[in-house]
Order: sequence, then structure tokens, then C-alpha cells
Amino acid sequence: MLINILPQFISKRIWNMMQRKQWQSLARNMEDSKNLCVGSFADHENYPYEKYLLAHYQGQRENAFDFGCGIGRMIKRMLSEFRVVDGGELLTENLDYAKQYLRDCNSNSYNLHKLDGLGCDIRKSDCYDLIYSTICVHHIAPFSIRDKIFHDFYQLLKVGGAISIQVVYGIDTGNHWFNDPYAEATSNRVIDVSIPSTDHFPEIEKWLHQIGFKNVKFDIAPCPHPNADPNLKWLFIFAEKR
Repeated sequence: MLINILPQFISKRIWNMMQRKQWQSLARNMEDSKNLCVGSFADHENYPYEKYLLAHYQGQRENAFDFGCGIGRMIKRMLSEFRVVDGGELLTENLDYAKQYLRDCNSNSYNLHKLDGLGCDIRKSDCYDLIYSTICVHHIAPFSIRDKIFHDFYQLLKVGGAISIQVVYGIDTGNHWFNDPYAEATSNRVIDVSIPSTDHFPEIEKWLHQIGFKNVKFDIAPCPHPNADPNLKWLFIFAEKR
């Protein structure tokens, strides 16, 4: 058993170090983090993320969690929808920038958590009404890491809570949802996860059901980048914990 587990453990750690190093190179200061980590910052700010993230959400508006919060861009926006919005982020640098970006917000309305990049274990459970994520999850190439993240999401949600996760759709990088491309993933953006068509939805829905999620929805929306590949869309995956 140990022989079978060890190679993947080593691969995860190597990929994790690569991921951290790659994103740190794009977050040397606040402006770099806006323009390189987020990318097209103004386009994202003008995009109606709340409309799509909350399209199917009918739960409580107390506590939300932003996975991959970066500098806190969506925390600030979602504070108009929820009483408290916490954020989780891989880079200490981005958490420091988030404190600056959120300085005009009530400090009791958000909390920031350092994540290890291999899951979303913040030593809490059953505490969030909504967990959401934007422009993050499709950069996590290996399925085995995303699988751990979504299992952690389930544990973090209250009964009656939901996830609403944005990923890319409509293009094909060759790395699909259930692949584990550790050897090929030499940088975060070289082999992003892609969902090329609706043909992939049934297996993803089945996997979410196996975790425990119900009422799974897939919403295809426009991409916010004006000069993007015309086939590139945003996909919002919604599911509830009942």
C-alpha cells in the first residue's frame, strides 16, 4: 500500500512547490498581483460574477468563503451579499495585499486563511452557507488535489449550504477533469483543466454526488476577456449540501 501511495505523494509535493513558486513570481507587489495573478483586472471587475455565482442560491446570507481569494477582489464585492466573507489563499504575499485592499471594510466582516495548496483544510467544519471561487480552480491541474479540495468544501459547508465554482469551458487543453497530469504540469497555466463540452457534465455530476452534493447545476456564461478565443466560456458549477 505504501509503495502505491508514495509516488503520488511525492508528485503532489513537487507540483505544490512548482505552483507556489510560479504564483510568487507573479505577485511581487500589489500591481503585479492585480495584473498578473488576476490578469485583466478591470475586465474581471466589470463582470457580473455575483449574478452567476448566486443564480441558484437560495440559502442563508450569513457566512461565505472565497477559495483562492487572491488580493480580496471578490471578498469586497460579496460583502454586499453576505454578513461575513472569509478568504483562503496560497500566497502569504496575496494575503498581505488583501489586507490592504480590504482596509476600508469592517475588519469583523472577513477573515483570511493561509492554504497549503493541497486542499482547503482550515480546521473548521459546518460553518459556511456558500463557498465560491473564481478564476482559480481551473489552474489546479491534478484531479487528485481538486478532489481533496471539493471534499474539504463539503465538510466546511453547513447543511443547506452550497458551492458555486467558476472554471473555464469550451476549449480543450488536453487535460480534462479527471486527469492527474503531474509530469506535464510544468507551470500553472501550461495545462489548465478544461471542460470542452457538455459531454463531460454527467461524469462530473456523478463525482459530485459521490462526495455528497445534490442539485448540481452547470451554467455556461460569457468570458469576461474581450479578445479571448471565441470558444472560451465561463462555466459555473453549483451544488448543494443537503
